[in-house]
Amino acid sequence: MVVILILQFIAAFVYLWRVNRGLFLQDIRVFFLLSFALYTLFWPIAKSIIGLSLDENAFNQTVIAYNLAILGYNLVLFFNNKKWDPDVAIMDERYKVGYNIGIAFLSFLVMYSIYYMYSKGIPIFAFSSFNVDRLEYFESVSQLWVVLKFIVAGVSTFLLFQFRNLSRLQKIILLSIIGLYILYQISLGNRNEYVLIVLFAVGFVLSYRKKAISIKGILVLLVLFAFSFYITIMRNAEAQGNTTDENIQLVMQSNEFMYPVQTTYYTIKDDWPLRYGETYVILPLKIIIPRSLQTDKPMSLGSEFVVKTFGAGWSGYAYTPVTEAYLNFGLFGPFIIYVIIGLILNSFVEDVCKNGITYKYLVAYSVIFNFCRGDVASTIYMLLFLWLTYLVMKMLIQKKKIKVTVN
Repeated sequence: MVVILILQFIAAFVYLWRVNRGLFLQDIRVFFLLSFALYTLFWPIAKSIIGLSLDENAFNQTVIAYNLAILGYNLVLFFNNKKWDPDVAIMDERYKVGYNIGIAFLSFLVMYSIYYMYSKGIPIFAFSSFNVDRLEYFESVSQLWVVLKFIVAGVSTFLLFQFRNLSRLQKIILLSIIGLYILYQISLGNRNEYVLIVLFAVGFVLSYRKKAISIKGILVLLVLFAFSFYITIMRNAEAQGNTTDENIQLVMQSNEFMYPVQTTYYTIKDDWPLRYGETYVILPLKIIIPRSLQTDKPMSLGSEFVVKTFGAGWSGYAYTPVTEAYLNFGLFGPFIIYVIIGLILNSFVEDVCKNGITYKYLVAYSVIFNFCRGDVASTIYMLLFLWLTYLVMKMLIQKKKIKVTVN
């Protein structure tokens, strides 16, 4: 079944390459497929390499669930074919004044982010904080930190979309501020706090250049992939004093791409009761309400999984849309949900080919990676704050026209 899973992903990549006459990473379907493959294949392949001790029945059902998910996605690709247009233009939303206001606002947000962590006792730009216990880190921040990172991402992506309209000095200042924010988050051992900004910029640049991904581009991605593993090792206290071979073994067992699939495995193994769509309809409405107004606000699916599977005292655990689909509708849930996901992504491509690449498209593109390691409610929560930030930024920088009546 693992071999079939690998072949299905290969078939999807080959099909998109043939239809589009190249692998265009700016095509949201290609980027989704790449993210989905990383968060799917690593765990079953690692099991074969290092021989993880698992319940074979639960493991086999997990692999079947992911096979059904990629099958649903592939059926949409093969039978609802939408070709990517590499010559499509990026829509230009020009504003008359106010870019300095937006840059100043972003500067304030970044500085406040640094101050917020400092007020919680987290060292400023101390790269030794890689070794800070992750549970201690998560317990030191509140919901304000989560909201703040979405607002920073929203303001950053809005200004990046306006990048062509900025002066040279404004461009230098903007990139410096974003670079400072990313460097600070790296010093904390964080990735989710800045990955949305980076992916938005990548989508923008790729769309602007209008080229398929090259061998050089693939090598860059591999380097970034390896760097993500380096961060995984560095922020793990167990890695201190280990040999290289021991760290390789550690990262094979404990890394970004191992954890998410295990949520499906444990959900199947522990025989969780089905939710019948509750996490798609009810949970998003509840999770938006501030905890200060609803003391019994439900946990995210990832947090709920950690508490029920491992008990209190564990840090967050990445989730996946496959796990959520299984939790709601059983083994065929992933097939149904990934057919829907395929149709939604195809609709994005169709809209882009008709109307050009918009801010909305690039935001959807940038959340794909997090979506592949999260749940629907958390993704809706993220998109809501990004959209509200977008609307606020438009009001801040857009000069209103005044109609003058001459008597």
